[in-house]
Amino acid sequence: LDVTGTSTVAANVSSSGNQTYGGAMTLANDLTLTSATGTVSLQGVTGGTKNLTVAGNAEFNGIVTGVNDLAVTGTTLLSNSLTTSGSQSYTGLVTLKSDVTLAGTTATFGGGVDGDGNDLTLTFNGLLSLGGGTFTDIDNLLVNGTGTTSLSGTITTLATQTYGNAVSLTGATELTGTLVTFTSTVDGNTNSLKVTGAAAVNDTISDVTTFQVTGTSTVAANVSSSGNQTYDGAMTLGNNVNLESTTGTVELNGVTGADKSLTVTGNADIQAAIAGVSTIQVTGTSTVAANVSSSGNQTYDGAMTLGN
Repeated sequence: LDVTGTSTVAANVSSSGNQTYGGAMTLANDLTLTSATGTVSLQGVTGGTKNLTVAGNAEFNGIVTGVNDLAVTGTTLLSNSLTTSGSQSYTGLVTLKSDVTLAGTTATFGGGVDGDGNDLTLTFNGLLSLGGGTFTDIDNLLVNGTGTTSLSGTITTLATQTYGNAVSLTGATELTGTLVTFTSTVDGNTNSLKVTGAAAVNDTISDVTTFQVTGTSTVAANVSSSGNQTYDGAMTLGNNVNLESTTGTVELNGVTGADKSLTVTGNADIQAAIAGVSTIQVTGTSTVAANVSSSGNQTYDGAMTLGN
C-alpha cells in the first residue's frame, strides 16, 4: 500500500508487505496498522486523542502529535521527536536517526535502543521502563520526567547519562558513559549497580547489593549497600556523607573533603589519600594505606590495619 498524499484513516489496515504513507495521516478512530513482513512508514500523524498500534515494523519520519497510546510490536526507526498524551510501548529495537525527544505518561522499551550517535531525551510522567534490551550508541541520554525510571541490564552512552527522577532497579544494572548523574533517589531493590565512568550522586542511593564507580565520583548524599562499595577513582564530597555497607567493605581511592564530614558505617579500605575532610569516622575495621588529614576528629571504632 502506497499513499503519496495525506490520508484520513478510520479503520484498520493490514498488508503482507510495506505500507507507505507519504503525506500526513489523521486518525479518525483507534487504529491498528499491520504489516506481516514489511514496514509501516509514516511521514506524520495527527492523532485526535486516538490510539495507534503498528503490528510490525514502524518508521516515523515526521511529527507525531495528538496520539493517545502508541504501540509498536516490531522494530522502530525514529527521525523526529514524538509526544503522546498516553503511553508508548516499543517491543522491538528502536533506532534513532536524529536527536529525539519522547514524551508521554509511561513508556516501555523491550528491545532496547540503538542511538546511532544521537541524543535521546525521555520525558515521562509515569513509569519509564528501560530494561530487557540493549541500549547502545546513544550520545547523551537525559531522563527528566516527573515519574519513576525502572532500570536493569546495560545502558551505554558515548557521552553523559542524567537521571532527573527517582530510579528503581529491577535487576543488576551497569551504566557506561563519560558521566552518569543521579539527581534523585536510587532504590536498588537488592540489585547491584555499576557505573563505568564518572558518577555524580546528588541524592540517596539505598538497598543496592554492591555499588561500584570505575571513574571519579562526586558524592553529595548517602549511599547504603549490603555488600561492597568500590570507588576506583578519586571522590569529592559535595555534602556530609555516610557510606554504609552492612556486610562488605567501602574501598576509597582518594577523597577530597571540601570541609565536609565522611562517615563509613561498616568496614573501610583506604588506598589513597583523604584530605580536606572536617571529620572522618569508620565504625568497623579499617585498612589504611595512605595519609588521612582532617580539620576535626578522626574516629576509628574498629581495629586498624596499616597498609603502608
